Amino acid sequence: MNSPASEQLARRISWFENYTDALSNHPTTSESREEPYRCPCRRYKTLAERGAFEICPVCSWEDDGQDDHDADTIRGGPNGASSLTQARANYKTLGAMEQRFVESVLPRYVTSNSTQETRRRPSNK
Repeated sequence: MNSPASEQLARRISWFENYTDALSNHPTTSESREEPYRCPCRRYKTLAERGAFEICPVCSWEDDGQDDHDADTIRGGPNGASSLTQARANYKTLGAMEQRFVESVLPRYVTSNSTQETRRRPSNK
């Protein structure tokens, strides 16, 4: 009979193998370019590269490479219990991917022609 500790270890190993398999089977390529990449959550141009675990200052999504092909999947990685679909819905109502990030994200901004642009924190100059 397996002990609870060995069963928990087996579940963690299985989760890790599935998570790393998802990352390797759906890589997000980052070619060198000057223009920022769009965050997969809210599509703001805030990321220096895709899939590099950079945190979007607009919505707090940590870009682990998840994209539309598996947006409903809860990967359980850096974005915890949020799927990309849930993070997008939360942003529409809260202004952040999760309630706990509301105070740390940049304020909402949309240009007059309704295109989403990169938002940067104002400098202290």
